[in-house]
Amino acid sequence: EMDGLLVEKNFHTKYVALDDLETYTQLRAGAILQKLSIPLPGSFQQFSSDVVATFDSVQAIAAADTDRGLPGLALPFGVRVYHASASHCVLEWEADPLADTIADAVVVLSLHDPGEAGRLHTALGGGPAALQAAAAPYGSPLKPAGGAKSSTTNGVKKEQEEGTGAGEGAGAA
Repeated sequence: EMDGLLVEKNFHTKYVALDDLETYTQLRAGAILQKLSIPLPGSFQQFSSDVVATFDSVQAIAAADTDRGLPGLALPFGVRVYHASASHCVLEWEADPLADTIADAVVVLSLHDPGEAGRLHTALGGGPAALQAAAAPYGSPLKPAGGAKSSTTNGVKKEQEEGTGAGEGAGAA
């Protein structure tokens, strides 16, 4: 979360809080909420199981707890998946590099046969361990998955033991 910005005007630099940004500049702070309707090849329940198998910290959302009135799932970085109908769901997230990555992975899960999350999880480069390594430069709040890490570079899968330090940060394209 950003507290403010350094603003330079007439060779003078001052720190401006986000709340005061419009007062001292012509800039405005904003956010982009992205929504995507995703067709599902199977049931939402099976899709939900695949999402839970792929991501850490997935929480169910009751329909009564949403402004849309739809049940769904809350994923890391504010990504939400709502059960819109028997044949599709709605994916919502605020534009952010890490949230975009989570949303992309959810779309990939929706494109595969139901129940194939285990094989897809491996194909994506090791799931949470690979996501943790990719998110590390951004100060990610994701917790390490532990055990062996794997990464994919140019289609070649590499395995490494935690603590070796070799190849840290290599991630899936």
